[in-house]
Order: sequence, then C-alpha cells, then structure tokens
Amino acid sequence: MRLRAEGVEALASGNVIVDLVREAEPLGEPRSWLGILPGSRAEAYVDGVRLARVVRALGARRPDVRALFSIAPTLDPQRFAGALAADGWDVVRGAGERPFVGSAPNATLTGWTGNFGTLLASSAIVLGQAGTANEQAAAFGVPVVALGGPDGRREDWYRMRQRRLLGDALATISSDPARAASELEALLDDEPRLTRMRTAGPERLGGRGGAAAIARAALEP
Repeated sequence: MRLRAEGVEALASGNVIVDLVREAEPLGEPRSWLGILPGSRAEAYVDGVRLARVVRALGARRPDVRALFSIAPTLDPQRFAGALAADGWDVVRGAGERPFVGSAPNATLTGWTGNFGTLLASSAIVLGQAGTANEQAAAFGVPVVALGGPDGRREDWYRMRQRRLLGDALATISSDPARAASELEALLDDEPRLTRMRTAGPERLGGRGGAAAIARAALEP
C-alpha cells in the first residue's frame, strides 16, 4: 500500500515463506500440543530456556502440559538438552526426530527436529521468539504468542515489527515466567480470541502459491 501511494505499480502476490512449509500429519490428536519456537540463531539457546520456563510454570497451573520444542537444522539438539537440564528439567536423551524429552511436574518438553509442518499441525498455539517460524505458524492458522522485551518493556523493536506484519495473529505476554503462564492460560481458555488469531494469520500472509505467483509476475513481458 505504501508503494502504491508513492506511485509504484506494486502487487502483493503472496508470501514465499508459506511455500517453505511441507504440510504433514500431526503427532497424535491435532492441535493437542503447545509448540515452542526458540528461533534458528545463536540466541535460540537462551530463548529456548526462557520459553521452557513458561512451559514449566504453565504446568504448575494446569495438568498435562505437552510442548513440542522445535530445533532448527542450524542448531545442536544436545546443547539444548544440556541447557534445559541445567535449568531444572529432568532430561532423557533420545534419537532421531525426538532427540530428548524433558520432564517437570505436569509438563513434558519434547525436542523435535522433524518436519516443521508436523509441529504446526500438532500445535493448538505456538510460543515463540522466532522470526520466520513465527510468521509461518501464523500463516497456517496457528495463534502465535511471544514474550515481551527485557527490563519490563512489553515488546522489543523486532517484535513490534513482527506485530505490524501479523496483526491480531500475534499476542505478546510478560517475560516473567509466572506472569507469562497466567496470561498464556487465559488465552488458551479464550476461544473467541483464539478463533480471531487463527483467522488473522492466513488473512495477513495469504495461502500457498505465493512463490509461483511472484515468479510468473516477474517473467511476464
């Protein structure tokens, strides 16, 4: 819209990141997990522990919290396992797509290196500090929740930019684990808001086919 306002003949043919996710079957019952998206850069090792603390705090509020912890190909699953164990999780090392399982009272945290589409199909909601992965989740109709910025700031600069892209598909909660768990629990129990979030993501990012549409537009004489 801004380009058009400046007189540029701009088209929005779709978002190519949607085409990067392979659709897949869920693990067990659809939408029965809490997806965890720590990101794909070096800071993900720290953010993963922060997100896992919220999962553990949520387990103190409600029974049988099951979280599926996404591990990007660029990162080391065993480094995550070690960091989580040092933070108080009872971690059992595994193999294959599930390299570890962490346990805490009323909560389990399963590492996942498999198809990202499987995680999205399995998740009722995702709690993430990621960039592209958060946006892909929203595009597939999965509500996205991110932790607020440090030092009491509700949102950091990057998350504010992401909010402008995702709109109502993204909710920001406290970075304090106990408060975050309370806010997350309230959201999980607010079906009307969850429905709005599920709808907002696909509306903002579009469906599959954006990459092909952009390629066709670029090749047209």
